[in-house]
Amino acid sequence: QNIVLANGDVIYIPHEDYNNKIYVLGQVNRPGQYSLKDKTTILAAISLAGGANDRGDIRQTVLMRGDPAKPERVKANFRKLFDTGDMSQDLALRPGDIVVVPDSKKFDWNKVSQIISTIVNVTYLRRLGW
Repeated sequence: QNIVLANGDVIYIPHEDYNNKIYVLGQVNRPGQYSLKDKTTILAAISLAGGANDRGDIRQTVLMRGDPAKPERVKANFRKLFDTGDMSQDLALRPGDIVVVPDSKKFDWNKVSQIISTIVNVTYLRRLGW
């Protein structure tokens, strides 16, 4: 089992078991795949992903569980968790679970500002004859 390496050989050592992963997607700062540790909950997974970003609505978080072709949607009642402190709403995750933090659908003033800036720039360039 002690193989001699040659110049240009590449050794790949997987850092963890891919069967023990969870996924955090949507409006979080670092969406991606994370290792499932013992008793990892939805809030812990969102925290691993850097928390909800400014567009995320953490109160509407959804847990997708089961067969990837036809997952079951498990809605965590985070409104109840935040308003009453009901920690039973912070569900424990299983391997393969997908946590989705949806868009809050807030009005995005940054996008409006970018559009107005583009319009002003195009108008200015047309006046110059571009």
